[in-house]
Amino acid sequence: MKKGLKRIMTAALAGAMVFSLSACGNQSVNGGGNEQQRERQTPEWVYVPEYKELTGNGDYWSMKQIGDYLYYQSNTWDEETGESGSSLKRYSLLDGSEETLPLTFDDGGSLNSFEIGEDGSVYAMIYFWSNDEVTGDYKSWQALAKFDAEGNEVYNVELAELQEKEGIDSFGSMTVDGQGRVYITCDTKIVLFDEAGNYSGLVGVGNDMNSWINGVGRGADGKVYACCYASNGNSGGYQLSEIDFDKKSIGSSYSNFPSGNGNGLVSGDDNSFLVQDGTSVYRYDLASQTSEKLFDWLDSDINGQYVNNIGVTSEGKILAIINDWNTNEYSVAVLTKTPGSEVAQKETIIVGTMGASQELQSAAVAFNKASDKYRITIKQYVDNTAWTETTWSDAIANMNNDITSGNCPDIIDLSNLNVEQLAVKGVFENLAPYLENSTVLKREDYIESILEGYTFGDVLVGIPKTFSIQTVVGNSDDIGTEMGWSLEEMIAYADAHPNASLFDYNSKSNIMYYCMMYNEGTFVDWAKGKCNFDSPEFISLLEFVNRFPDEAEYDDEVSTPRKIQNGEVLLDTAYLSQFDDIQMYNAIFGGKANFIGFPTMDGSVGCAMYANDIYAITTKSPVKDGAWSFIESYLATADTNRWFWGFPTNKNQLDVKIEEATKVETYTWTDENGVEHEEVSGGGSSISYQDGWTYEYHTTTKEEVDQILALFDVAKPAASQNSEIMTIISEEAEAFYKGQKSAAEAADIIQRRAQVYVDENS
Repeated sequence: MKKGLKRIMTAALAGAMVFSLSACGNQSVNGGGNEQQRERQTPEWVYVPEYKELTGNGDYWSMKQIGDYLYYQSNTWDEETGESGSSLKRYSLLDGSEETLPLTFDDGGSLNSFEIGEDGSVYAMIYFWSNDEVTGDYKSWQALAKFDAEGNEVYNVELAELQEKEGIDSFGSMTVDGQGRVYITCDTKIVLFDEAGNYSGLVGVGNDMNSWINGVGRGADGKVYACCYASNGNSGGYQLSEIDFDKKSIGSSYSNFPSGNGNGLVSGDDNSFLVQDGTSVYRYDLASQTSEKLFDWLDSDINGQYVNNIGVTSEGKILAIINDWNTNEYSVAVLTKTPGSEVAQKETIIVGTMGASQELQSAAVAFNKASDKYRITIKQYVDNTAWTETTWSDAIANMNNDITSGNCPDIIDLSNLNVEQLAVKGVFENLAPYLENSTVLKREDYIESILEGYTFGDVLVGIPKTFSIQTVVGNSDDIGTEMGWSLEEMIAYADAHPNASLFDYNSKSNIMYYCMMYNEGTFVDWAKGKCNFDSPEFISLLEFVNRFPDEAEYDDEVSTPRKIQNGEVLLDTAYLSQFDDIQMYNAIFGGKANFIGFPTMDGSVGCAMYANDIYAITTKSPVKDGAWSFIESYLATADTNRWFWGFPTNKNQLDVKIEEATKVETYTWTDENGVEHEEVSGGGSSISYQDGWTYEYHTTTKEEVDQILALFDVAKPAASQNSEIMTIISEEAEAFYKGQKSAAEAADIIQRRAQVYVDENS
């Protein structure tokens, strides 16, 4: 499905609201019966935003800040002539004055992108097009042009011949060095032009398909640098490299460069660059090749995911160009470094998460602006500035350590965590009484089966805002019409069809994943701290998994739907996040789809529920009431302005989604003969595979809605398989797969290693 976004230009409020921002006050607190002491320091500095008001139909995505000026394209449309146009505007950050630069393009060209030189010159990529009045042929081409600070054209060079000669499909971002030489990215190369606009060669900065240029920019020294990503097996990293124009090669390189700034490199003070990663702003020092975090966007009541670009004024202030995805509103903020002691103090609530999503940051900003008592801060455990192959596992370990220690956040994002493992330790507050006493929410507002799914013992650990479903689907003629089957029954089904693949793209690892989805609890009892991997059931599972290939064999010629209909593949995994998703699976199995679920040891239904935006309050939190206030406000906010993934857990919002999915509208139209026609709207989108298998969606029917609602009733939280347990299984099963050990011997080693891990983490 494609959803259109309408751009809305808006003027932001001017003036800094210093005292609406707050820092973490010096607090030494005890939390409800927990002997936990936490001291929260007031930060030395806070960056306070002042919003600037811009006029005109400006393109905020192309906006560039040079010194104390903002440059941006302004697009125009002439209703009378039906012609569009563009101009370049300059806005003063000092006095708010605005002017249009007098640039003129021959042959009616349109400004495609631009860069500003140190002397105020404008360098532009201009797009031209024409239609041959005789043949009707359409032609387009690009040119590189330079204008001086007064708008006079210095040169204009067409690039079509160069593109053909060098095999350049398209140009990317552009920057200019201190001498007025131009650098334009193209895939993993940079195209060079001298001061007069003459083509001067190419510089290669990547050597394989997994390398790319993340951004280019001019440093404070006038030199041009490129940030490049290079892969290294399962990991990779960013490196900053100077581009040596004269030698047409890479010059000095700098390691440990943080990721971010996809819209170009931003020069900081002397010998540094600024980087923003959607959560924080960092200063990277070229001399030491290290990064220093300057501030978190949230501390300035800004959602960092909405920041398109940043810059630095002559006074050292940070500039942010912001686009709110929810409302499509744009704003420009200038942030002033302010002593933390001058900012109003609030009680801090810490949210721990693997990654701070734009939804979480947006909710935190809204809550902070509305609350005069509490302030949300976010502790992100994944370090995106230096990604390695252990970054994710390290983050999980660090979060788990904090949860079970005195460094515990007040609120935990439950995504990616083994919720059951933590729940049996009693680390989560029971949200049921809070929900019962809420004057904003009611338990009956939510799908009861979802709440029950996230209740462990009698503790409701979290209330998802949305969720999606993953399950196994097959032909009811073969597997029956009832949902739910045992692992033994699935193995028997595979045995009965030796000439067909159980799933498409079978491999040992994905078959083990499917089989363990709802069976980890059979082999690990976290409440009792016991493992059972040396059991006959697990040995049998190892022997079954060993039937499959070591690696999946991918076939680009024949699609999974066609293989199923040809009898080559038996089952599929269904991913359902919208009501019409179920249609394709019904079509694949000829109207006889049974969403039977992942296999379980006891034959119960293994329908996986993946919760989105679900948060728990920790029992160690000293600010439980404030934490609930945030969760309550987040759940109470209707998502009318944003497209979200999954089904709402709120019944009223779910009813709206059902109404939208099943809505049928009729409209009439009259043809050229005056005959009136009536048609029904709905559906219209389709999905196609490389071999021609196609499905066209229709308006969702009541029967299809009922089929999905039935899955809601049986869905259970996906067993967020403990990564360490699965790693142990994968590592030790390998000796059996290679014939070096028997299944029983491998299971015995898995049992011993897993038991040590459970002992350490129970």
